[in-house]
Amino acid sequence: MPAFINLMYYICLWLSAFIAVERVLIEFFHYSLYRTR
Repeated sequence: MPAFINLMYYICLWLSAFIAVERVLIEFFHYSLYRTR
């Protein structure tokens, strides 16, 4: 059972990291789009 808990922890960690990267990319793309206009 500890392996399952470890797997869940890694999934949550990767999901939060992916969401953070996605937010940064969206902010960067919006910034660049506003800069070009």
